Amino acid sequence: MRPIMMACLLALLVPPALPVAAADQLQTGKELFNAQLGSNGKTCNSCHPDGKGLERAGNYDRQQLRDIINNCIEKALQGEMLPPDDPRLTQLESYVRSLKK
Repeated sequence: MRPIMMACLLALLVPPALPVAAADQLQTGKELFNAQLGSNGKTCNSCHPDGKGLERAGNYDRQQLRDIINNCIEKALQGEMLPPDDPRLTQLESYVRSLKK
């Protein structure tokens, strides 16, 4: 097989890797999802094991999803809401969006 044909075939078969920054953001978001963000000892994963029930969360617009995340932190986890410019909110949002099926 010609090298150019082989390269084209590989490009079709091998999915592109996530940029490092995006992969790091997802990993940190997953870690936050499993961390105690409140005072009652629970995590996001306590109510949503492995993201269960969040499969459609990616359908919400940015502000709606951030409001939902903060509502859960405040009410379910008994924690402080994250400010809009907090990188943790962006990381959690990215991870929750990645659960979309």
